[in-house]
Amino acid sequence: LSTKMAEEKIDLASVEIVPLSSKQMLRRAFSSFNDPKFQHLITWLKTIAWYSQQGKVSKTYLATYQNEKIGYITILSGVLKREVEGLHSPNDSQALLIGKLYVSPEYRRSGIGKKLLSFVLGMAASLDEMIGCSGLMVDSNSDVNTVRFYKNFGFEEIAKEKDDGEETVKMF
Repeated sequence: LSTKMAEEKIDLASVEIVPLSSKQMLRRAFSSFNDPKFQHLITWLKTIAWYSQQGKVSKTYLATYQNEKIGYITILSGVLKREVEGLHSPNDSQALLIGKLYVSPEYRRSGIGKKLLSFVLGMAASLDEMIGCSGLMVDSNSDVNTVRFYKNFGFEEIAKEKDDGEETVKMF
């Protein structure tokens, strides 16, 4: 956490999760963020996430705090193969897939990631009641802390893959 964040505790009730509804919302999103290690995630949000949403492939939600965009989560529909799920269903089943989950570094370890993930878990539960949804999948990066974050929510590793030289961990 930055010095500013270390001095003040975030009021998670004041964090809003809003759908990305216009390109204008992205113009100043994360504009003060300069860490090159994560810049590709901001670029991804401002390009691929936006165009995927326009094509009805995915939906992105922004976390805002005190009028500042501090994180996002992109979700899309997916199919969970019956071999992965176990014998709960004789067929493949619908699931939600987290495309990306990102929290600005100065807001990490403050509950923002948990709030975004809880939001999507609630969405999956609602979809299960309405049309059937077997759960939530994620293709996580292989960072130990990231994998631990998802495991703390009950996710289990189902596969490891290499994509463009980067190892990802599939979890359900």
